Order: sequence, then structure tokens, then C-alpha cells
Amino acid sequence: MGTVNHMINVLGITDKVNRIEGLNIDIRPGAISIKRAYEAFEMTRDLLLQEIDSFSNATQEQLDRVEAIRKTARQVHGVSAKISAWLEKSVEPKLMDASKAALELKGELSVIPRLEATLRQELENVKQDSL
Repeated sequence: MGTVNHMINVLGITDKVNRIEGLNIDIRPGAISIKRAYEAFEMTRDLLLQEIDSFSNATQEQLDRVEAIRKTARQVHGVSAKISAWLEKSVEPKLMDASKAALELKGELSVIPRLEATLRQELENVKQDSL
């Protein structure tokens, strides 16, 4: 944090960026164990996986709404074909692409191995600066 504050001063952008104050962070190398760093990574990954699930559910809800709009549009003569074509060409493909990308990301995140309990124990006291 000190480095960030120093750069803000050096660059003379204190009018555009606020200094970071009130944080007591120990930034010396090795202050965090490898085990703790990886646990933070795992928690972040778990949060991202939860967000992907929420996103996938929201995407499916939007696809359900698209179908409801299509059904309603069928009752309106003269514009139903235009609405249906717009949904098929512009809306549905984007939602399907987003859903597919989210599932691919979820798959990639799911294959990252987790630390086993024995390795966690071994890393408990290993500091990054001792490597």
C-alpha cells in the first residue's frame, strides 16, 4: 500500500486518485504462508464458481423469457415474424454463447487441483521467502 501511495505522490495525481489510508498491511516478503496464499486462491475460485452458477441460472431465465416473448408475439399478426427473427438472430445466440463460455470457464476452474490435507500440513510453516 505504501508503494501505491508513493506512486500517487510521484505521479502528482493526488487530485484524481485518493491515497490509501488506514490500512495496516505487512508487505514484507514471506509474510503469508504458501498454504494461506493457496487457501485464498481456493476461496476466490469457489466464489467464482458460485457466480458462474448464478450467471448460468440467469441466462436460462432470460432464454425462458425469450420463449415467452416469442409465444406472445405469435398472437400479434404482422410483427410476429420480425420479432421471432430478431430473437433468433440477435438475442438467443448471444445468450447461448454467454452460457457456453460460462460452462467452459466452470470446467477449467473445476480441474485445478486442490491441496491435499497432508500437503497443507507440510506447507503450514513454509514461507514464500524461504523458497
